[in-house]
Amino acid sequence: MYITKCDICFKEVEYDNEISIGYLSPVPHYSICLKCAKPIVQFLQKHGLIEKD
Repeated sequence: MYITKCDICFKEVEYDNEISIGYLSPVPHYSICLKCAKPIVQFLQKHGLIEKD
């Protein structure tokens, strides 16, 4: 099982409950949990940059 820590709240997060954020790199720079990522996801959906799953 692959477990990382959220870079915002520092809680352990399982692989299927995390979002990896990076810029022009195959290696993710940041890993955040879905709870901390909620405002980011809402902003991107509001501006049509991602689709709702």
